[in-house]
Amino acid sequence: MSYIIKINCKAEGENSFSEEIVIPKTNLNKELELNDCKNILKSLTSTLVSLKEKDEIYEFNYTIKVMYKEEMVMELIDGEMAFFKSVVQYEQLLDFIIDYVNTAENGKYGIRIWEDCETPLGNGAMMSLVENDKKYIKNYIDFLRTCDLDHEVCQWGDIDSVITKYGFTKETTKLVLVRLMSCAGQSGKEQFTDFLDKGLETYLADNKELFLTALVAETNYSLYNCNYYHNCLEAPKDEFINEVIDSIKELVAKLDKSDIDFFKKELIGIWKKYRVLQ
Repeated sequence: MSYIIKINCKAEGENSFSEEIVIPKTNLNKELELNDCKNILKSLTSTLVSLKEKDEIYEFNYTIKVMYKEEMVMELIDGEMAFFKSVVQYEQLLDFIIDYVNTAENGKYGIRIWEDCETPLGNGAMMSLVENDKKYIKNYIDFLRTCDLDHEVCQWGDIDSVITKYGFTKETTKLVLVRLMSCAGQSGKEQFTDFLDKGLETYLADNKELFLTALVAETNYSLYNCNYYHNCLEAPKDEFINEVIDSIKELVAKLDKSDIDFFKKELIGIWKKYRVLQ
């Protein structure tokens, strides 16, 4: 019995596109296995690359069917989350997943392509990775930084689920600081306050050095890469310091004087370095 995989892709940009990809299955099992998932991932990535070359794409989605002749023999896979929950079990495919996610980062308007009107493309893939291993939180942060967070839908719940699963750790500390600064979006500062109430304040008190080091790194990134801090470094020194401090007042309220003095000293260093580079 010979099965085939059919992927029906749709894309929206200046024009609408649809494409059917047909892939012969590599085994006699109707279930998707390692090579099937690899071939699907490579086909989706190359199709997305091709579509981006033709047009400024802002939306891309697909369904996956396993067929025998004209009959569907496996439940329809509709969307990323359904597909990638199966894919992440294969360690050999993790780099292919990252490639797929990265391919979707520059769509129309310079932001990540959407899967639908609410979900950034790659979200299902990244959440599957992060739920599989916390080492992918770094990749999840990179992903969030390419999303349009002025139009949040799933981000609060997704980030909350990561914290619920792993608690407050070195890896998740970076995520909560990103949520406060470079990925604050519509609800980040409110969510950061929620995390303080749920145990982050205690973790901060017990891990000051780790937390402050992560804060300085996130501040450095945000000052050079985030529209919110656009031209902030151009301000006079005291105005610059006050502007940054005010932007993270939810956190500053939980720091003691020595912590704030340390952070201000680091800010002065960043401010001076910027001027040397100009």
